[in-house]
Amino acid sequence: LIPVISYLVLSGRCRNCKGAIAFRYFAAEAVLGFWALVLTRIISVGSFYHPFAVLAAKLGDWEAPSVFLFYLLLGSALAAVFLIDYDIQEILTAIVRPLILLGFFLLMAEIWISGAGFSASDAAQTLFLAIAIAAAFGIIWALTRGGGLGWGDVEMVLALSLFLGFPRAVIMVLFAF
Repeated sequence: LIPVISYLVLSGRCRNCKGAIAFRYFAAEAVLGFWALVLTRIISVGSFYHPFAVLAAKLGDWEAPSVFLFYLLLGSALAAVFLIDYDIQEILTAIVRPLILLGFFLLMAEIWISGAGFSASDAAQTLFLAIAIAAAFGIIWALTRGGGLGWGDVEMVLALSLFLGFPRAVIMVLFAF
């Protein structure tokens, strides 16, 4: 909220040097602030999808704050990837690969904690679906020799699929084309 107010009060100029501050910084702060408000509302009424429900339930009273923080950080990382990709047409693996590792780690923890076994777990199904979707995008990348999409797109699809689960990951793929 402070960066948004500062931008408006200072008319989009630096307080010290009076240089112009790009509108994109204001827009990014406003969108992420709005995202935080939406998350607060969704989590407060309990109508949200959480791919790691068993893991989150183990947190007891800390479930809602941890889910909020998780989605806030995920949304912030995705916003950074989007803005950087928009500017330089490159998806930074320095952001995406940690998301992939986090997704794998959380899914494996979900499988272990649920006790349902690897084959019966929703988390295992999400893991296999994510790998299948990423493999399909990898085949497209290989067939087009990187002309249709870059390897960063393949990694991004894997990361998103790990967090979206079924059927949301399939819907994401449909909207990707």
